[in-house]
Amino acid sequence: MTKKFGLHNLNTAIKEEERGQKNNVRTHLEPGKTILVRIPDLETCSGYYMAHSFYDDKNDKNNVLPFACDKERNPDAVDPFDKASEYLLAQAKVRYDNKEHGEGNPDPEYFLGKDLKASIRTQFGFYNLADGKEFIIELAPKHANPIKDTILKKADKIGMFAFELTRTGSKSESSYSLSPHIDDLTDEQKKNFDECAKPFDTDLYQSSIHYKSETEQLKSLQKIGFDITLIGYDPSSLPADDNKVSPISQENHNQQGEEKMPENQVDGKFYDDIDEAIEQSEASA
Repeated sequence: MTKKFGLHNLNTAIKEEERGQKNNVRTHLEPGKTILVRIPDLETCSGYYMAHSFYDDKNDKNNVLPFACDKERNPDAVDPFDKASEYLLAQAKVRYDNKEHGEGNPDPEYFLGKDLKASIRTQFGFYNLADGKEFIIELAPKHANPIKDTILKKADKIGMFAFELTRTGSKSESSYSLSPHIDDLTDEQKKNFDECAKPFDTDLYQSSIHYKSETEQLKSLQKIGFDITLIGYDPSSLPADDNKVSPISQENHNQQGEEKMPENQVDGKFYDDIDEAIEQSEASA
């Protein structure tokens, strides 16, 4: 039975509720939009976590939006996406050893295995000068790097000036920029700027992360066409729904939805020697 007495438990419950009310701080910046922001200090303006995702340029219905790898909450966890990635890369290594694939003959399951593997998801925390509220924007490294570079370059100015956070383009053509705001602030914006001269609440980075249950992950793998029996799961044990499993566009895997590998660019010293024979078969297990 949950304890519902004592000041300590009451205080903890209140803090958890307050944090839950602030969890909805993740913002999606629409193409062509600009937000006027104050950048917190360098120590609290960013965070990151490992996330799984999948993007198929030929069929948006196969897309799996980013969600946190289970290792984020349990370092020993191996979630279904981890298992699928490990299985596909292990099979790719076998084919590599057997010389079944090479330059000009790409191994689609190798690319799928790389796609399903967890990768860095960057979080930036800002204060919106329109209302003084904190918000988080999440980006893949390709989009995050220009923001990071600007903050580092303008580190001595972030407490003096407002900045414009802008998105141009959409989907794989998106780009994000952060630039100093040179015009005068309105009285309201100036008030919010001054009141936001404080570190960002770093608890919000962790609390805004989205996880998927094992069942949700398995359904996502089925959606993109992966046979979950290959990693030891029984499809009949999953709750029924109306989602049809679409065959995967294997030639069209898109690394985290942003950098599509050109069809003929498969040498790279043959995937860097199949990623050094899958890191020497994961350091000989």
